[in-house]
Amino acid sequence: MKTCIFFILLLLSTQIQFAQTKHDTKEGTNEVFNIPEVGALIVQFKNIYKVQFVAPENVRQTHYKNIDLRKDDILMTVNGLSIKKIADLENAYSKLKIGQDLRLGIKRNKQTLVVDILKADPKDLPQKKSLPSYGQHSENKVLLSGLEVLIIKVNEKPMINKILTPDNYQIKKAGLSEGDLLTNMNGQTVQSFSQFKSSWESINPGQEVDLRFNKTKSVSFKK
Repeated sequence: MKTCIFFILLLLSTQIQFAQTKHDTKEGTNEVFNIPEVGALIVQFKNIYKVQFVAPENVRQTHYKNIDLRKDDILMTVNGLSIKKIADLENAYSKLKIGQDLRLGIKRNKQTLVVDILKADPKDLPQKKSLPSYGQHSENKVLLSGLEVLIIKVNEKPMINKILTPDNYQIKKAGLSEGDLLTNMNGQTVQSFSQFKSSWESINPGQEVDLRFNKTKSVSFKK
């Protein structure tokens, strides 16, 4: 079950994050590299190599829960060499033997740090699962990145279809459950799914979002 949740979470969130990256970096190359051990998506913004997404600790395998790689970290070096293109990351990773470290030199705000990620045997990593069918049209569903809740259109209204991380503290505290209707977003009444989707897409990653479901259940989180 944890394996399935990991890849549902990782694949759906990666799609959302990558779509946002393409929108925000029209002049960038948008080349990407994935580090499967921690579910990290590295995106190239011109000459900057940025961590766009990392799988939450609670869905990683035990050996990788404490890897301190974070969203918005900037990668500077890989195994002691400067990164000049995404292929440098790919080549460094592919040359490692199982059990060797991928050593990343990163910049986080004004700090310079080193993060070591042990290369795993591919057979020991969770195998990718096909995403379940949440509807025929992607325009009729929205993944709430940052909360990991899937919203779909039902009778023209936005409704919770799937909660991908049911152990999430915010979800438990709010008492959210599948079938709840989204009624308010950032202080505005939600009249329709299309209104909600348009408003959601106008919010920048990292901004605070306040949602109310069934008029009584409320939750706040960063997109």
